[in-house]
Amino acid sequence: MSPAAPILLVGVGGAGSSLVGRLAGSLPGTVRCLAVDADAAALAASGVADQVQLGRSSLRGLGAGGETRLGSDAAEAETAELRRRLAGAPVVVLVAGLGGGIGGGATPVLAALAAEAGATVLALATLPFSHEGERRLASARDALVALHRAAHGTVVLRNDALLQLAPASAPVSELFAETGRWISAAIEAISGFFAEGALLPLDPGALRSLLPAPGSRAAFSTGRAEGEGAVLAAARAALASPLHPHGPEAGRHEHLLVQVVGGPGLTTGDCQAAVAALRSELGGDRITLLGARIDAADPASARVSFLAASPAPVAPAPAPAPSPSPRGRKGARAAAPSPQQLFSFAQEENLRRGLFGTSAPNLFNGEDVDVPTYLRKGIRLPSAD
Repeated sequence: MSPAAPILLVGVGGAGSSLVGRLAGSLPGTVRCLAVDADAAALAASGVADQVQLGRSSLRGLGAGGETRLGSDAAEAETAELRRRLAGAPVVVLVAGLGGGIGGGATPVLAALAAEAGATVLALATLPFSHEGERRLASARDALVALHRAAHGTVVLRNDALLQLAPASAPVSELFAETGRWISAAIEAISGFFAEGALLPLDPGALRSLLPAPGSRAAFSTGRAEGEGAVLAAARAALASPLHPHGPEAGRHEHLLVQVVGGPGLTTGDCQAAVAALRSELGGDRITLLGARIDAADPASARVSFLAASPAPVAPAPAPAPSPSPRGRKGARAAAPSPQQLFSFAQEENLRRGLFGTSAPNLFNGEDVDVPTYLRKGIRLPSAD
């Protein structure tokens, strides 16, 4: 991969490839795009020039029909080609909609292959709307657990949260356009750290310091504001975004990456105030990295984005085997160490169903009544401002 393009953006499945295709024309030169899908027609329509078709012999140009097992098998059948396309990328960003066959089944496979190739892997994954049914939601949650184990960091966008950004009368296309804007903001923020002309540039290796090993809990948000005090207002807008988890489930993070984009009048004090506001809510006590950039084309506004992460817990080292006793039985084995505990993070079922996340759903007229009413009904909550 060319040093001028340290980020490889991979759209996986129909939703991921379509999103990446819509963004491809507006991305900076620090980003290269790849579309990965089994559906030949969807790949052709994605608009992404660089493509890999999965399951060519088994699926024969068709999709996986929502079966994640077929999706993972299709990806594993193209392992050699995928390794070739992923080789040399310092940072791999995967974009996928979970719940479908290719998005849910192939994305964890790609994450594992990219990590094996030495890349820092960040996954941006969407979860289905609650009204799409428990089977699809359960499939998405299972895929999310597998993806979380393979990627260095996994950031989740719950489609239900999109209902807070638009009135109930808004067309579905507007909701999915909001998903595209969120993904675009994440890519812009990450690529902005490595772009030429940044006031505080960072090396791609800086991302590995935030996400040192697979399994990190991560969160991303972005905010925009105008006028006096725009930088601090943008930081607060990023924290208040409905797309960023709130409440006790959000938690604090050990590592924090902040990008501030402002006009020519951007000051050090502006950046420090934004970082202080974010740290008070998010953490960043171990590592806080700041990147800043001037946008002369939009001098009146400011944008603040953050990527917060907590490294995965390290499994304890196995205890040494006890010395054999003269009276011990021949062939006795030492107790096996307990397996590593998967980090329980907010974007799984407990975020949608709260305290009822581990119980069977209580259905009434086809609706899960454990899901908050404002999510089931698409009610938009008033802003805290």
